[in-house]
Formats: sequence, C-alpha cells, structure tokens
Amino acid sequence: MTKAEEVARVTYKPGWKFTATEEKLIIQHEVEDSRGSGEPLLLTFTWCWDWPFYTVDFVWECIRRAEMHEMAEWFRVDGQLTHDPHTTMTNEFEFHDLRPPKEVSPV
Repeated sequence: MTKAEEVARVTYKPGWKFTATEEKLIIQHEVEDSRGSGEPLLLTFTWCWDWPFYTVDFVWECIRRAEMHEMAEWFRVDGQLTHDPHTTMTNEFEFHDLRPPKEVSPV
C-alpha cells in the first residue's frame, strides 16, 4: 500500500484534509484567527516523510503537532500570549500558510 493510500484511510475532525505523496504529508484545516481579525484562516502544515515507522503513526504525530501549535496560538494569561509558536517555539513545519482560504490554491 502506498503512503497516499494509507493516508486516504485517515479521518479526523470535520474540515481536516490530508494529502500525501511519496515525498510529503500535507494537512490542511480552517481555523478562526487567534489574533482576532475575524477572518477564517486555512492552515497548511507540510512535513517530509521523516518517520521510520508506520505511516498512520506519522499522521497521528503530525496532527498532534498541529494541535499543539494551535493550543499555543490560543493560550493566554491576562490576554497575553505566553507560548507564541511563531517566536517561542521551534517552527517544526516546512510551510505554514496563514493566508485566508480564498487566497490559497487547493492542494
């Protein structure tokens, strides 16, 4: 079974899309802007296949990282970010697209 065939079997939250090639995994989902613009954002996380184990386990780990990134975006104390993932955490993603969904071409 190819990586794309294995990834095609995965589902997660409504609106989450998984695309795989032999070189990379792409996860996309729409979120509310944590910085308050009022515009939905299409997040695109891209990982190269660097996981030596089962493909589905790699997808699980990538979802976990994406969710942790979002948690860091939203967690605040007295209205202030304490763990801004764009300044205080290592950006683990090859590509993190924060353009509104209408500006992003489909994968």
